[in-house]
Amino acid sequence: MKPTLTTLLLLLLATSCADSVARGPDANLPATRGVSPSAEPLLKTALERIRQNASPTRCLAHLKSISANNRLAGSAESRLAALYVQQQFLLHGLSTRIEEHEVLLPWPTEATVEMIAPFAWKATLSEQTLPDEIDAPQSALPLPLLAFSPDTDVTGRVVYLNRGLEADYAALAPLKLNLRGAIGVVRYGGSYRGTKVRLAAEHGLAALLLYCDPQDDGWVRGDVWPLGPWRPPQSLQRGSALDIGTIMGDPLTPGVAALPGAQRINLQEAPGIPAIAGIALNATDAGTLLAALGGPAVPAGFQGALPFTYHVGGDAKVTLRLTARSDWQTRTIQNVIAEVRGTLDPQSSIMLCAHRDAWGQGGADNAAGTATLLECAELIGRLNTQGLRPARSITFCSFDAEEFGIIGSAEYAEAHERALHGGQALCINLDACVTGPEFSVSGAPETGHFVRTALAGRNDGATWKPRMQGGGSDFAPFLQRFGTPALSVNSEGPYGVYHSAYDTYAWMKRFGDPEGRNMSAVACASACIAWAAADSTLLAVDVLAHADWIATEVRSVSTGLSAAEQTELQTAVAVLQSAATVLAARIASASASDPDPTRLIGANRLLATLPRALLQTDMEAGRPGYRHVLVGVDPADGYSALSLPTLRAAQKLAPGPARQRAVEIVLHTLQRAAAAQQQAAFAIERALR
Repeated sequence: MKPTLTTLLLLLLATSCADSVARGPDANLPATRGVSPSAEPLLKTALERIRQNASPTRCLAHLKSISANNRLAGSAESRLAALYVQQQFLLHGLSTRIEEHEVLLPWPTEATVEMIAPFAWKATLSEQTLPDEIDAPQSALPLPLLAFSPDTDVTGRVVYLNRGLEADYAALAPLKLNLRGAIGVVRYGGSYRGTKVRLAAEHGLAALLLYCDPQDDGWVRGDVWPLGPWRPPQSLQRGSALDIGTIMGDPLTPGVAALPGAQRINLQEAPGIPAIAGIALNATDAGTLLAALGGPAVPAGFQGALPFTYHVGGDAKVTLRLTARSDWQTRTIQNVIAEVRGTLDPQSSIMLCAHRDAWGQGGADNAAGTATLLECAELIGRLNTQGLRPARSITFCSFDAEEFGIIGSAEYAEAHERALHGGQALCINLDACVTGPEFSVSGAPETGHFVRTALAGRNDGATWKPRMQGGGSDFAPFLQRFGTPALSVNSEGPYGVYHSAYDTYAWMKRFGDPEGRNMSAVACASACIAWAAADSTLLAVDVLAHADWIATEVRSVSTGLSAAEQTELQTAVAVLQSAATVLAARIASASASDPDPTRLIGANRLLATLPRALLQTDMEAGRPGYRHVLVGVDPADGYSALSLPTLRAAQKLAPGPARQRAVEIVLHTLQRAAAAQQQAAFAIERALR
């Protein structure tokens, strides 16, 4: 594969521009972060006011109000929570609206697990009230049938599959178990539950039972609720089995907003719907079932913490009957949107978002995130009423139906595609963000300058962790559809009641955030980061850090390619790194020169849309919304980032047209990214002439 003319021209141009430019300006200087000398005092004033006005008491009050009821997406209680959020946004003086979508939300109506042999037994499929519990679980919690599980009535043998990962099936292969038609039992952990269900179906199982082993989040880790933060044995983990690696949003309107009049496909054609049902068990019920299994003892690494030796089963000794039914209706969800409109470039925007729905009261997940979002809105709303407004817009989004499969945020992305594609610069996501006192900020490497500006002067041990995110929460539609870099601000601790009846205000008051200080700290940092990104003179994307990340990943992933292919990719990376060096220096020098911000609107728009160069609209058929060439979602776990997925796929192909196309997709993406950075650098230079 020979270097293209475009590659050579860009390399020559970048090299000539970079001759007199150092590797990068000092990241500790305000100008490097896009802050001019004139803007710096006002920015410091705004950040200081945010820090002074942060209120733990307000956060606790919001937490208590939001977690007072169950908030199953599509329910009346969920709508009441939406109205509460809207009211709070209005009280903060923000322009506010509710956007509704009609989406498929199957609510479970029947779920049973009964043992037929060797003895009669029926799983409880519930979570009982505990002695000395502060607030008892509510009776209206949904049955623990994983959302989007198909209606089913199956009877079969039982086999234990550890975590239900591909490696676990490989470990069981020497035992030559007959998995076809069997009912699998797996413990949570290691991957998204929908991935476990998909793999079970691919291996021929008829249904899947999922439980939380005490080894992972129960008594082995420490005291269980109500004495400690960990999961009690009668607790189970609800959730969705929608394949979010295939579809985000309403499965009946893939790729388009689920608005009235939208064309809907048949359920049988809908992407991401699991082929088999999944039901969650608590550890007590799982113990009864697993203790009855015969067959060989489990392979190494399969043993959990229940008080007996685990066996794989697979014979006719234990037979189960499993039934599942849902009410497959289209229901109305509400996204609550508020905005502080930018003064110079309102079309460019910074997003702060949190999902509002829950499988129960959802104290940590995600009443705490919603309370934190409302505190961010108040802190920034106060600046707005005091006459301090950012150059770019800041949007606050309270999304619905995240728990069913990242539905509300994906619908928002589909409904506002043109505006978001043209101006969204950053997404700060607040999902289960407060579970203890360990504070950190993590996210895409190119967001580092915003974080450093916002956290400058803090002495509380806050840490910045550059880490590319992949999927699994509300940032994903914006990252995968528009390339928008994502950040998460967290205050973490032991959290064993995820997706259970015991994730309540009481749990948060006792363990997650007794005084509201953790939520307040996360809100303060999130608001400061959003303001720093929205009001900098130049939108200082850390292009050097991003280019270095790309270089590292390309070196790592391309090792299985030919020498010619590797050379071509390394040449493109060198071009990108040179372009990044030039652009970073141009941002720093321009900011230091104290420019007129009105002359930089065009250049800032180019900086905001740099990530669009990383997209490919026809990435993979059947996966609407997944367009990012450099960052995908790891299919092995359904959550974490997978760098250069197209290049990884190319390694598995024999030399030929398919492999060449895969390599060329990455190559052209790197070339587009370098050209976009060159264009932004030239735009800054022209604006200052």
